[in-house]
Amino acid sequence: MLKKLLTRALKQNGITVKELAHKAHMKESELTDFLNNKNKLRINDIELLFEIAIGDNHLVTLSHDNDRDTIIFQQGNNNQATIIIGNN
Repeated sequence: MLKKLLTRALKQNGITVKELAHKAHMKESELTDFLNNKNKLRINDIELLFEIAIGDNHLVTLSHDNDRDTIIFQQGNNNQATIIIGNN
C-alpha cells in the first residue's frame, strides 16, 4: 500500500518510480523493495527521494502527523500530496 501511495504522489508530480530509481542510482526493484519495507522507511528517506526526483530547484517539505499517521509532501506553496501510512 505504501508503494502505491508514494507512486501516486510521484505521478501527480510527473515522476515515475522507474525515473526516480534512475535518478537515485538504484535498480527499480531495489527502490520498490525499499518503499515496500515501511518498518525501515523513515521520513528523511522519503524526503531525500522526493528531493532527488524533483531536483534541487524546488522546495520540498515533508511533515509527519502522528495523530493521523500521515506524511504530507509539499512542493513550493501550492502543490501538496498527502501520503497515508499504516491505517487503511
